[in-house]
Amino acid sequence: MLGEFHVGRNNPQSVSAMTTELEYFVEQTTKYKTELGKRGIKQTHIDKLQQIHDELIGVDTDQEDSKHVSKNATKNRNAARKELATLTASVLTTAANVFEDNLDILSEFGIDPNKKRKPRKKKDEKPAA
Repeated sequence: MLGEFHVGRNNPQSVSAMTTELEYFVEQTTKYKTELGKRGIKQTHIDKLQQIHDELIGVDTDQEDSKHVSKNATKNRNAARKELATLTASVLTTAANVFEDNLDILSEFGIDPNKKRKPRKKKDEKPAA
């Protein structure tokens, strides 16, 4: 009977292996409930093993779910940062064009008036072919 309880084997290291082993162990305690009861192992002990098994699976699932939540949060943050950078560049470009002759306002926007920019296209102007 000791062999069926894996006595003498190394304890599992991963959570997956541990839950599998614990599930097997609960099955064995249920199978030998009468014999174990004669030696002091009560149904409450077996129930506690099952409870621990279920809790371990629950917290492992929660931990795996949190990994996905973290990845999605990072992805969303990066998308927002990219959108903000695009919008900021657009505002700065517009400010540089609108206030190109007003050095005080350009400096408020942190725009270097001496930096060469691409010339603006006029609305009626067609791109060169």
